[in-house]
Amino acid sequence: MKGDRKVINDFVKTWIWLMDYYIGSYLDLDVRIMKNFLEKVLYTDELNVVFQRILNDKEKGKISEKIEKRGILLNVIILLDDTYEMICKEEGFILLNKSLDYLINNFLSINWLLAYLLRKDFENGRKSEGNTYQQSDIIIEFLKVIRKENNIRKMIKKDDAEKEENIKIWENVSKYDLKFIKAHVEYLKFLVILLCITESPFYSKQSRMIASQLKNCLKKILVNCRIEKFFMEPNIQYSEEEFGIHTTTKFEMYFIQSNGDRYCLRLDFPHNDVKKIHFNIHEPFRGTAFPIKKYEFQELCDKCPDCDLNDFFYKYGDCYWFKNNFLLKIKEKCKDEEYVILYKKFCDNRHYNFLSIGITCEDMRNFLKELFEAISVWDMQNCIYKKNKSIDVNEQFKLINILEGARQMIYDINMLQMDEIFNGKNHIYEKKEIRKQAAYILLKYVKCEKEEIETKSLNDLFCSIDLKIIEEEI
Repeated sequence: MKGDRKVINDFVKTWIWLMDYYIGSYLDLDVRIMKNFLEKVLYTDELNVVFQRILNDKEKGKISEKIEKRGILLNVIILLDDTYEMICKEEGFILLNKSLDYLINNFLSINWLLAYLLRKDFENGRKSEGNTYQQSDIIIEFLKVIRKENNIRKMIKKDDAEKEENIKIWENVSKYDLKFIKAHVEYLKFLVILLCITESPFYSKQSRMIASQLKNCLKKILVNCRIEKFFMEPNIQYSEEEFGIHTTTKFEMYFIQSNGDRYCLRLDFPHNDVKKIHFNIHEPFRGTAFPIKKYEFQELCDKCPDCDLNDFFYKYGDCYWFKNNFLLKIKEKCKDEEYVILYKKFCDNRHYNFLSIGITCEDMRNFLKELFEAISVWDMQNCIYKKNKSIDVNEQFKLINILEGARQMIYDINMLQMDEIFNGKNHIYEKKEIRKQAAYILLKYVKCEKEEIETKSLNDLFCSIDLKIIEEEI
């Protein structure tokens, strides 16, 4: 959002409009954070006057539920913006406790306020069904683990703490920590964009309906997730037929659950065998089906009493997800009648329709144009315009797996190094094994020369892996 912007789109207008509802906000935010945000969205030389008016409004009497919800939405936007900015400033440095405490406090507030918003139906004020939709529990615990590790490092002798090898390891750990946290913040931003469109007066009724239904769909399946990549079709209006090729995918979202499972969620327009706008979901090297709700799982349990459905589904968030090789598993373990029931459920959910009747393809095109504009405004680095027909799903999963593997290896090295410092143990063998794993990745995927790999330090090997990912993303 930084820089000279001569055109203010509907998303920025929505932010400015929400300023009038600061009176309903739950938190009295720090003056610095408020002014920093106002500078990004308001084009006025009288910023202090506007800021003082907002604060004065805050002190006025009772507020309605609608004003409160919009005020809380503004709180979440400003806190997320501040959190993302903080993370970007920390890149290249070791995360220290002062920064960690700041991030933890922000995430605690975001987690609670966003859960409140997600329980509400903005149009009629009713609470939605399900859990409290705490979106960031895992990240908060993750930050506390980092802080605990920092406290352990404080006990390290100065000579050890200042060794170049140790400093490089800790810098690498922080680099991967920040990537991990930033990917989760981008998911939260995506969710908040949908909330903004749902509530804003600057969007059409159809766009608000689509945003609301998309939000209700995603808030259940993406709890505590990270968006690793979000590819947006750059030519929304005309991409169905291009150079004689029928292309119906409008966006692809690659996300990782807190349990480590990886998925690609694709939004597809109607095509030959599916006559509706729908979601497809993929796991590495195969398509799967959209997860089912709790009541659907219970219905299947009642219909298939002789099957242990935990063999075929796993619970994540409020949904039950189809396990790997679902069709093969039910074929091997189920009787004919139960097999037919479970097979039908899988097929029904392969092309998942999340929209109500009456939403047209033109409505969806207009909404996606508005959604992608909002994403572009809010500095989401993992969101990229790219023609979806040029994307190899399995290649993207491979790159994500490489990054996840590198992250786990650097964490393992850090733990070994700490054990050597504190307990005097020697982990030469374990470090050699990690080096072999890193070298294997570089030989297989980066095509480095073996002689070049042998001369690199462990930290240099991980830098080479990062460069491979960057080159693939250009």
